[in-house]
Amino acid sequence: MRKQVKIQEKSKFTTRQTDFDPETGQISWDVEYTPLVDLRNEVEELFEAYKKTIQKYPDDEKLNKLFDVYSSFKRAFKTHVNKRYGR
Repeated sequence: MRKQVKIQEKSKFTTRQTDFDPETGQISWDVEYTPLVDLRNEVEELFEAYKKTIQKYPDDEKLNKLFDVYSSFKRAFKTHVNKRYGR
């Protein structure tokens, strides 16, 4: 089996052939995304956790203001990563 590595410039991921079935011609690949894509997902997960948490403390103005700041950051970060590195 010949190992191949391909890099997609726009999407910023690499693929590596992991298997080849000579009988069926099926090729299996591993895909590794840029760390920014993983970070984008983690930023989204933190946003959801934060949103659930502030619902428990609706009268805490500081938490709500910080949530607004984080929401703006999340949108800007996600937009940048999506445009530059793909979804």
